[in-house]
Amino acid sequence: MRSATVRLLATALPTSSIVVCQKDLLPTKEDKKLLRERRAREDRLQTYIKGDALALYRAECHGGRERSRACAAARDLIEARSHALMHPPAATAHSLKHYHLRHGCTRCTPAAADAAAAAVARTKASRVVEVGAGRGHWAAALERRLGADNILAFDDGSAVPSAGAPDVFPVVRGDAADAVAVADALLLVYPPPTPMARDALDAFGGRLVLYAGEPRGGANGDALFFDKLEAHFVVREVVALDPFPGGAEKLYVLERRPWWWRRGLIRRKTTPV
Repeated sequence: MRSATVRLLATALPTSSIVVCQKDLLPTKEDKKLLRERRAREDRLQTYIKGDALALYRAECHGGRERSRACAAARDLIEARSHALMHPPAATAHSLKHYHLRHGCTRCTPAAADAAAAAVARTKASRVVEVGAGRGHWAAALERRLGADNILAFDDGSAVPSAGAPDVFPVVRGDAADAVAVADALLLVYPPPTPMARDALDAFGGRLVLYAGEPRGGANGDALFFDKLEAHFVVREVVALDPFPGGAEKLYVLERRPWWWRRGLIRRKTTPV
């Protein structure tokens, strides 16, 4: 109740006495546990890569033996061991591949698609532009609710899960900057921890942002991306997703703050992770 009240005040009352912290974009207690476990796995993976994996590769593949059977077996062993170190025990390499083929980086659940479609209708957004669409799983899910004419999906092809598999929605392989600039809604699904999501947000002038990914401090976006979200948008809804084991993704439905907030009439306080 308190969180909903704070969000209402943040978007409705032009008073300088309110201090708002965007707790919705911060990791929950459960999220923090997942992120700590992942960092521990990443540390173990780095230790393995720099130690036993490197030694095995040198022993079997150096000296002109890169195409030998022994080298191929060593590569397979290193890949399998790396996957086992990086993911929870139940998350096999086969299950990860299957997940990516069916859902992309994170699954668009029916509840998430319904929430996104409701937000598009509420804000009267006539055009949704997705940046970093992969093979178009989220765009396809929204198409079934909004129609193909309402969605444009872009991806530069630099990091598409299950590359080589056919797209499930017509994805434009190119720069989305011009389309984002005139979009009513911006969809970002599992953006990498690079300036990509931040740059898309800078180019976007519309009202609605649909962000499907991990909270601040997770695998998606960078600190400046979350700073910009907090400075210019308010979280209207958070919808649980169905991530691959070890993930902490959610759908965050955000709307642009009113003009008096952006002119500094409300003081904003954020809590570091």
